Amino acid sequence: GAGGSIGSELARQILSYEPSRLILLDHSEYNLYEIDRELRLSAHDTQRVVPLLLDLKDRRALRQAMQDYSPDVVYHAAAYKHVHLCEANPHSAILNNVQGTQALLDLCRETGVQGFVMI
Repeated sequence: GAGGSIGSELARQILSYEPSRLILLDHSEYNLYEIDRELRLSAHDTQRVVPLLLDLKDRRALRQAMQDYSPDVVYHAAAYKHVHLCEANPHSAILNNVQGTQALLDLCRETGVQGFVMI
């Protein structure tokens, strides 16, 4: 959820600590484009910020990303947070918030991620 309001602010703050690489993951092309562009400009660095356009619920693509980039820490902010929309769309909310989070946790364990922060 790097392109959302919470994820993008986390990304800004994390980048200020100068990590060797910051992987931005979002399923919204526009939101990912915006935060990627902002961070690349502010960091004056096109190599450190890596945008990945994929859906948390796509376990195969998520596994490939985890294997390709081997993150040390995952900050998970990819949840649907608007309660009235989740209540109106429970299937989508459960699929994203529960099953997507479970898939991410499973892959973090499988790939040896050292830290997991759920927002």
